[in-house]
Amino acid sequence: MSKKYEYDETSSIGLDENLPIKIIEGKYEGVVYRYGKINFSENGEHVRCNFNYDIIENPNNITEDQEFINFLGEIVVEVLDEEIHELGDDFLRSGSPTDPEVEEESEVD
Repeated sequence: MSKKYEYDETSSIGLDENLPIKIIEGKYEGVVYRYGKINFSENGEHVRCNFNYDIIENPNNITEDQEFINFLGEIVVEVLDEEIHELGDDFLRSGSPTDPEVEEESEVD
């Protein structure tokens, strides 16, 4: 997947929130959102990515269907891959403890 997003530093966020992401090309161009809780689970040979997200801007009123959720899943995997390569071994030590609160999650295979 070519990089179809950028970090949106113009959106107002608190220190405890993830940096918003803006989709810059394609079907979902202009959508600005941020990820919430992200986790992975194994099911046999498959790994499932579960995540929450919040739409900040949706200028074209896109429908949040499974195709859209899968697209966000592709981006989250790419973002995490970049972070892992950038931080190396420190990546695993840089996170905060898992929040015990259970939230509704989107799932991507």
